[in-house]
Amino acid sequence: MRDKKKAFTIVYIQFLISAVSVWMVLGAFDAEGKLNPLGYTAGVLFWLGILGGVVSYILFFRKAYKGPNVLKFFSNKPAMAADVVLIISLAATIFLANRRNVNQIAVMMFIFLLVLSLYSHFLLNGKIFTAILIENKKGKGDSRE
Repeated sequence: MRDKKKAFTIVYIQFLISAVSVWMVLGAFDAEGKLNPLGYTAGVLFWLGILGGVVSYILFFRKAYKGPNVLKFFSNKPAMAADVVLIISLAATIFLANRRNVNQIAVMMFIFLLVLSLYSHFLLNGKIFTAILIENKKGKGDSRE
């Protein structure tokens, strides 16, 4: 059980790195509008976070769970929170994308929340997290042991 939680946490951290890299875009351009090294770093971290998360997920859990889960929403309490944030941030991102004069920090915040909640949606509604929750309810995964 501990190994499953640790592997899940590693995958989640890699996706979190990808989501946090979105904030780096605020400083990604110089005065002339050209992409600076921070911009390239943001892109690299974004894609490495996604790639690392997906590869880690497959490597950690391929033997235990053979096939993808059916797409579902609101399957447990943490997933409900992530799904609500996903819906709100998607609507806000679409709304702000259609406006001319908007605060760039607000735009970045909603894009960050959209990316983070999208990753969270797939991880928290999936078979792995559901199995962790079930094992915790049975008392097998008690970390105080």
